[in-house]
This record gives sequence, C-alpha cells and structure tokens, in this order.
Amino acid sequence: MKSVRKFESREVAVTRIWAALSPDKPQVARKPKAARKSATSGRKQPKASKAGATVRDEAVELLSRAGGVTLPELMKAFKWQAHSVRGFMSVLPSRHGFKIESSKVNGVRTYRIK
Repeated sequence: MKSVRKFESREVAVTRIWAALSPDKPQVARKPKAARKSATSGRKQPKASKAGATVRDEAVELLSRAGGVTLPELMKAFKWQAHSVRGFMSVLPSRHGFKIESSKVNGVRTYRIK
C-alpha cells in the first residue's frame, strides 16, 4: 500500500486502515486524478471583485471613504480571513506609501487612509 501524507477525507482514511488490517477486503477506488484537488506551489494573487481593478486599488477605494472601512467589510469584500486582511494592511504603508489609521470602536476594527 502506498503511503500518503494526508487523507482526502475521514472515510478514505478508515477504508485504507481497514484494508491494511484485513488484506482479503477489496480497496475502495479513489477519485480520478483530474477530480482531486492539487496543492499549488507559490502564492496566487487574489482577484478583485470589480473587472480590471486590483486588490490594492479596491482596498484604497474602500479605505478612502469618509468613515473608513471595518475589518468585517474588508473580509467580505475580498473573501479573506481576518489574519490575511491584517497582513495586507500592515504592508500597505511600507510597500505602497499609504498612511493607514487603525482604530477600534465597540470591538470593531476600522481602517482608513490618513
């Protein structure tokens, strides 16, 4: 039996373990390679929701609003997790020269361009 690093699902794991313990039982067929998810190496640039706009341009547009933009709004706009948004916000000043003001009101983090 070929060793694996990670099982596709719990059912596949149980099936493989039982097959290894009792060799008289047939193995369950795996999904074809084309149907499996493949791990990609390197980072992909997330796509912006508006046609032709980059993530940075869309973020600057949201940050330029009068009240700024909240963390949950950014998470929803880019379909990112909170730690990804915070990381992105931390590199805007150093890589793109924007000055970002961050404040927390009633437990909600808000960002805006100074």
